[in-house]
Amino acid sequence: MRLAESGPLTDFHHAALSLGATAIALELTKEFAALEAEWRVRGELLEELLQAGAHWSDSLRRRAHHAGIDVAEPCVVAVVEALPRADQGAMLAMFRAAGTAQGILIGTRGERVVVALPHCHRPLRWVQEVLERARAKGLPLIAGLSEAHPDLARGLNEAQAALRLARDSGKPAVVVDASVLGPLRIMLDVQDTTRMVELVRNTLGPLAEYDRRRQGDLLETLRTFLDVGGNHPATAERCKVHLNTVKYRLSRAADILDRPLGDHTTRFELSLAYAVWDVLDALEITPFTTTED
Repeated sequence: MRLAESGPLTDFHHAALSLGATAIALELTKEFAALEAEWRVRGELLEELLQAGAHWSDSLRRRAHHAGIDVAEPCVVAVVEALPRADQGAMLAMFRAAGTAQGILIGTRGERVVVALPHCHRPLRWVQEVLERARAKGLPLIAGLSEAHPDLARGLNEAQAALRLARDSGKPAVVVDASVLGPLRIMLDVQDTTRMVELVRNTLGPLAEYDRRRQGDLLETLRTFLDVGGNHPATAERCKVHLNTVKYRLSRAADILDRPLGDHTTRFELSLAYAVWDVLDALEITPFTTTED
């Protein structure tokens, strides 16, 4: 709206401005109501897909297709949760603002946001970027991601289990992706990380304590030794030390652990402990003490 001339506003001008402001407010209200209705419909569609699993009715297929969703295409499910004292409404608003692309469905379950993402949207990166933007705005969020499945019910269960691991970190913007856990996906069945910490501490704790007290390198040397399949020269090359140094360190590690490093069962258990440690490290959970006596 533009006034044709300068000078004091007349009653006509005031009336015109008031009418224009009212018209704009009505249009904005209509647009907001339409967006809310669309979000509600898409949220309801997501909920039905989550409940249907891999058993879709013809009606559900058609509605999904109308929304740009191919129910047979594998999707990653993300479950997002705000850390205590965070604004739940702001969390939902951030995901709605980010989730306008074709094929993305966003809904809520209780105080959590649930997102279904086709693989073409690079789900892990997409979620990480939203969480980083949220952290920059002072909104601490965590998330769990499933592998890609056509069965969204299965994906939801995986994502919720991954979220439990993320919650144990207690830190914002942590994302646990079930697809990168490999064989350690069995860890998704644990209710918390206590048993994981115990496994690492009981298996590798004596070496960690030795390294802490003596500023040693037994843990890293043993990890490298296991990574290269028990090859001493390859271990020495990777660690950039003399072969005799590697042999001494491994002999010392075997003595401290009181276990033969040539035994296949021992190597498997040690490799498992290192792999679980990597998961804890991604969650920023330290299984060993770091303080000096």
